[in-house]
Amino acid sequence: MNESEIEALRSEWCAEFMVDDTVNGLIIRTPFLFPDGDSMTIAVERRGERWAITDKGATVSRLFFDQVDLTTGRQRWITDIALRNGLELSDTLAISLITESAPPSALDIADFIRVVSHVSAVAYNVREAGQQYPNKIVSTLEELFPERVQRRWSHPADTKGLYTPDARLLTPTGGVMLFAVSSSDKASRTALAGTKLDEWHAEEGVLVPYDPKLHRKDQDRLRENLPAAVFREVELEANEDDLRELVAEFGLH
Repeated sequence: MNESEIEALRSEWCAEFMVDDTVNGLIIRTPFLFPDGDSMTIAVERRGERWAITDKGATVSRLFFDQVDLTTGRQRWITDIALRNGLELSDTLAISLITESAPPSALDIADFIRVVSHVSAVAYNVREAGQQYPNKIVSTLEELFPERVQRRWSHPADTKGLYTPDARLLTPTGGVMLFAVSSSDKASRTALAGTKLDEWHAEEGVLVPYDPKLHRKDQDRLRENLPAAVFREVELEANEDDLRELVAEFGLH
C-alpha cells in the first residue's frame, strides 16, 4: 500500500469511533456490535489516582433485556474470562480494567474491547448442554446418598460464589468438593478454583471425576493446580455401581 492508501485507511478507521468528553474521562462508542445488534460503548474514567476502562455493566445487563437467563453456568464463564484476562468484575457485574497511574493506552482499550466481545459471545452462546456431565453425576449421587450431597455450596472464603463446586459431599471424615470435568473450559475454571483453594488453605477434600475423552493437556493442568485432589475417569454413561465406587474411598457406601 502507498502512503495515501494507508492514510485513507487510518482516517476511515478512526472515523468509526466516536469519542465524547465526560467529567471524569471519555465515552467511546465503537463500531463493534453486541449479538443483539446494539453498539458497544465503553468508558474511560479517572478513579482517584487510578484509571479504569469499563463497560459499566452493559455487557451482562443486556442479557436481561434480551430475555437471556443469567444462569450459574453463564456467570461462571463470564467470571472466568474476565479474571483470566486481568479484568475486575464488580458486584453489579461491571467489567473493568484498572491502570494504576497513567491513563490507559490505545492498546489497553483495544484489548478490553476484545475481552468484552468474547464475554458477550459466550454469554449468549454458552451451551447449557455442557452441564450434562456434572448434572448426571451429581443427580445420580443424590439418588444414592440423598442426605450426603449439597448443591450450591461455596467455600466460606468464596464470598461471591465464583469457584463453586458442582456439589459438596458430606462424608464421615468431612466435606469433599466435587468438580466434574468434561470440557477444556470446565478444566480451566476448575484449575482456577484449585489455585484459590490453595490460597485459602482449604481443608475440604477435592474429588475430580473427568471424562476419559478430556484432552491430556487439560488433565495435566488439573493435576498441576489440584495436587491433593483425587482424580477418577468416569464415563458419562456410568452406572450406579461406578458412582458408588467413585465415592467409596471417602467412606460413602
